[in-house]
Amino acid sequence: MRSSLSCESCRRSKIRCVNSGTPPCTKCEKSGKLDCTLTRPQVPPTRRAARRARRATEEAPSTSYSHDVDSQRLLVSAPQSRGPATPSSGLEHRDGREEMEGHLEQIPKDVVFIALEAFWRKFPELRVIHPSSFMESFGSTCPRESKALLATVLAMTKTQKPDSDRLRTQILFPSERYASYACDVLAACILQPPDVKVIQALLILTLYEWGTRDFHKAWMHCGEMVPEPQDLTILLTPRAGIAIRMMQLLHSSRVAPFPLEIPRRSEPNSLTPAIETRTFWACFIMDCMVSSGTYNPRVLPKPEMRKLNVPRPPTSTEFALGAGSSGQPEPSGEDDAAPYPPANSSVYLDLDRGFGIMADGFDIYSDIMAFVFNDGRKAPGMCLPENCPWAPTSPVACWRRRLEEWRLKQHPRLHYPDNSVAAHATLGYGESFVYLNLLYYQR
Repeated sequence: MRSSLSCESCRRSKIRCVNSGTPPCTKCEKSGKLDCTLTRPQVPPTRRAARRARRATEEAPSTSYSHDVDSQRLLVSAPQSRGPATPSSGLEHRDGREEMEGHLEQIPKDVVFIALEAFWRKFPELRVIHPSSFMESFGSTCPRESKALLATVLAMTKTQKPDSDRLRTQILFPSERYASYACDVLAACILQPPDVKVIQALLILTLYEWGTRDFHKAWMHCGEMVPEPQDLTILLTPRAGIAIRMMQLLHSSRVAPFPLEIPRRSEPNSLTPAIETRTFWACFIMDCMVSSGTYNPRVLPKPEMRKLNVPRPPTSTEFALGAGSSGQPEPSGEDDAAPYPPANSSVYLDLDRGFGIMADGFDIYSDIMAFVFNDGRKAPGMCLPENCPWAPTSPVACWRRRLEEWRLKQHPRLHYPDNSVAAHATLGYGESFVYLNLLYYQR
């Protein structure tokens, strides 16, 4: 486009405007137009020039507010904790966190118990919170770990649309708000000495993020994790989940004659071994869950549990009352029939052992899913006669035998469709009954 002086008439006619630098031009003078005005065309600035002008405007110093800006920067950048910082920061985030802490402290204890009971009923795979022990630690001086654990429970309970009127009126915030608060608190706790409440909160948060399809965070909290260079304990194992690694450290501090770190000794409690053992097996179940359907190997396989001499999961009665909570070590062989009662025993005894039976079912399910996602029948060598599904030595036949043996260990009244879900729901074990049968029929 020409940048010389020209009038609007010549510019519309797209002819050269002959002038001496002052109006009128030759054409307008011949035509008798007295309103001739010479102007230069409005050339739009280039992208680089526009970006430069915009940057200069944004970065213009404001001397009148420089002191306030500097003071706010210092406030925003102040460290909130010793642990790794989360992306959210600032005054608004701090106010929201204080609001959430005040909200959690003001929830009545009976509502907290109702939320725990609803969580236990809906999620049998994570029945790791001991209600009476948790209620004793919850109050006005409640530690941050207990608040984070309660926030994760409320986040999960909120997703299930609780049927209790007290829960609907007391759980004021959406699930995302509770989960975000728990993430902020747990980020400051994961590099501290291991605490069972932190591990339980991480497991529940893993289940929440797995359900909301935030798979990467779920793997980070429970399953796969890239080791940080500054964390020597994580470097000991190339790939480890945060919750599983913390549980392994806590377990080793209890059983090792010379632990690497001096654990924080708490008050003697007969329930502590049962709570920690069940939490360890919950790590095993969540590892099976988040690793199934992926190409990542499990962090905590069954042989690792045997090597660590982790006791069998305590029954519901042992977990609630603490009697016999030490349990028996995990059998060293493949036959796991010893810890279970015979099939003709009382159905209530089998329901009492539902958590341990579920852990064995998830172990079989995870192995089958790993086989499927590693090409399954299309894998090299699977067309050989000994690997055909009808061959007794084939992987498919071996898993089928394991599954049927696991099924035979259960009471006949735990088998669907011979027994209805509604019947077991009246006993408070409806979800456990559904889980056991889903693991069997999804083979």
